Amino acid sequence: MANSPQPQFLVIGAPRCGTTSLHDKLSRHPDIFMSAVKEPHFFASFDFPFPENEIHHVTHDKKVYQQLFAGAGNKLTGESSTYYLADPAAPANIAAYNPKMKLIAILRDPVDRAYSQYLQHARRGQQAKSFTQTMNDLLAGEAVPAVYDLVMLGRYGEQLQRYYAQFSKDQILVVMFDDLTQRPVETLTQILKFLEVDTSLAVDLAKAEAQNQHQVPRSQLLAKVSNNQQVMKIGLKVIPRPLLRLLRNKVLLKKGDHKEPLDADMVQRLRATYAADNKILAKLLHRSVDQLWTRS
Repeated sequence: MANSPQPQFLVIGAPRCGTTSLHDKLSRHPDIFMSAVKEPHFFASFDFPFPENEIHHVTHDKKVYQQLFAGAGNKLTGESSTYYLADPAAPANIAAYNPKMKLIAILRDPVDRAYSQYLQHARRGQQAKSFTQTMNDLLAGEAVPAVYDLVMLGRYGEQLQRYYAQFSKDQILVVMFDDLTQRPVETLTQILKFLEVDTSLAVDLAKAEAQNQHQVPRSQLLAKVSNNQQVMKIGLKVIPRPLLRLLRNKVLLKKGDHKEPLDADMVQRLRATYAADNKILAKLLHRSVDQLWTRS
C-alpha cells in the first residue's frame, strides 16, 4: 500500500446508517488510517447551514483535506462523509480526484433511517415539529436544505445509480445496517476483505461499542442554547473538539428511552413513496424488493 496524502477509500453514507461506528471500528485496524476528523465532505456540493457545517467539519480546501491523512505512513487511508451518497455532484468529483477510489455505502430501511435522523435533529433542539408533521411537510414539497430533506436522503437506488455510472461495480461495496448491527463479524469480514486488509481482526473490531446511540437533551433550553450559533462558535474556539463532544454526550444529553411512536398511516405513505426507488435499488443489488429490509 503506497504512502499517500489522500484517501484510498470512502464511507459515503447514508446518514444514520452506522457510518460513525464503522469509521471508529476501521480506525482501530492496524493497517488502516481513518481521518481523525470525520465528515469533511470535501467532495460534496450540498449547502451545509449552521450548525451542520460545524458538526460535519466541512472543508473544500484541498490542502486542509489532504492534511487529514498526514502521518498515515503505509496504511490504507480512508474517511467517512455521510452525504456523499445523496449529493449529485459527489460521484463525479470523487472520480476526478481518484478514479480508483473504493467506496462503501451502508443502507438502512429508509423509513427507519428518516425517523432516526429526525430524532437526531430533535435531540439537538433543531426540531420542534412531530415526525408526522415533518414528513407531511416534506412530502407536500416543503423547501429545505438537502441535508434536512429526510425523504430525499432515503432514495438509495437513484443515488447509487450515479455511482455505478462513474465507478466499476468492484469498486463499490454496499452493506446493510441490519447486517452491520446483527451480524457484525460477518459484515466486518466482508468490508475488510473488500479493502484487502487482514480480516482476522473482524471479531475484535466487532466488540467496539456502537456510536451515536439514541440520546435526548437533558433540557430543551440547554439544547437550544448549546446549538446557538454564537455559543457554538465561542465553544469551538476555547474548548477542544474532543472535550466539547464529551461535554455534549455526558452533560447535555442522556440516553433516550422514549421515542415518539410512528404513525401507521405515515409509515405506509412513506413505504409507498419509496416503492419505485426500492425497485431500482433491488435491481442494482440483484435482490428482490422483499429482501432489502428486515422490516418491510
